[in-house]
Amino acid sequence: MPLPKNMCFKAELDRLRQDTLGDFAIGYSGDWGAADGLLAGGDAWYSVVGGLLPEPALKLVRAAQAGDATEVRRIDGYFQPLWELFKEFGSIRVMYAAANILSLCEAAPPRPILPLTDADHRRVAAALGALSELVRP
Repeated sequence: MPLPKNMCFKAELDRLRQDTLGDFAIGYSGDWGAADGLLAGGDAWYSVVGGLLPEPALKLVRAAQAGDATEVRRIDGYFQPLWELFKEFGSIRVMYAAANILSLCEAAPPRPILPLTDADHRRVAAALGALSELVRP
């Protein structure tokens, strides 16, 4: 689901759970709201980041599943530069840049979506650098 407009996950989850069967998984797709959604009781994080950066994403999920809000906030802090870029440029453009920076491919987003500028690629590289502290050496 998209993130709630007012970012009030608990109220939305309570309302949705009243209208669905008990085993119906409710999750959110806005990466920058993942921490709040999971801590509020969301079942899933439908993430673009999880596919490209599985290790730091999984650390955030595991901390949320353990109910460790302090650790979730710490990990989410490392993601903040990336989240800000997502909000500024859209996650698809940022993820294309990240995949190129990580040498996973050499690709550009499909037209009419434009790739990020060189200066913005450097910002993505810096955001990835912050996340590298969460990855095993």
